[in-house]
Amino acid sequence: MMQRILAAVAVTFAMQAQTRGKDAPAFEVASIKACKPGEIVPGIEPRSNGQGKSAGGSGAANSSPGRLGLNCYPLRILVEMAYIDFADGQRNIARPVRPGIEGGPAWTESDRYAITAKADNGASQITMRGPMLQALLEDRFKLKLHRETRESPVYALTVGKGGVKMKPTVEGSCVPRDLTQYPQPPKGPGDKPWCSTVKYASSMRTMSGILDGVGVTMAELAPWLSTGGRPVIDRTGIGGRFDFHLEYLRGGGPPPEDPDPAHAAPSIFTAVGELGLKLESAKGPVEYLVIDHVERPSEN
Repeated sequence: MMQRILAAVAVTFAMQAQTRGKDAPAFEVASIKACKPGEIVPGIEPRSNGQGKSAGGSGAANSSPGRLGLNCYPLRILVEMAYIDFADGQRNIARPVRPGIEGGPAWTESDRYAITAKADNGASQITMRGPMLQALLEDRFKLKLHRETRESPVYALTVGKGGVKMKPTVEGSCVPRDLTQYPQPPKGPGDKPWCSTVKYASSMRTMSGILDGVGVTMAELAPWLSTGGRPVIDRTGIGGRFDFHLEYLRGGGPPPEDPDPAHAAPSIFTAVGELGLKLESAKGPVEYLVIDHVERPSEN
């Protein structure tokens, strides 16, 4: 994925909303309900967002074409879903650097809202979670925000001296994802895995994070390596897809329960080196979504 050139630009989404026009898809009816602490609204999609890297990572078992159900999400997660994960008419599972979200009052992270909505045109989940959710947030939350691109501290993912030691993905061993479809059809027994798949697990005993990838590009791997609050930018210059296993010591938290240092996972920097890669301190263009104005939603 091409790196964005640093530019002092700011485009308001309120202006984008105006350019959508009268024919832009919109919900026929929509209900927004403030959730009580710990509440889960029965009958709509459970709250889940995987590793916290993607608001749209949960399944949509109770949502169907033309119907959207989102269960008790903070506004920040709804913004991430609408303006990042589904913003471009497809499921954005790989970005060199995920935009950060800044601004807005504290309640945008603490208050949670359940949304149920119906579109009379049988719109897809991607359309409803992207452009249509943007319009709903702008209408009911009076949301106004803009993008900024700044030069910020990052880690650059580069190739080590010995070259890449990851296993190239065997052609035909995984199935390319249709990024215009969400959720993806379920896999049956014996089906080939999806390409661009990264599975995360953790161990409390060793305080390690474990990543297993199938058919993953360098640009898709980079965001999973973010550490110390710094995003990671792919600067390997290497194409193709790879399979990998990576185990590393997670930052923060209590020390490992296992006191034997031989059993402890290596740092993320050492672990990446075992794949023939390096993480180097650098500066690079990082995109931010800045909330300029927002209000608690109007009553249904």
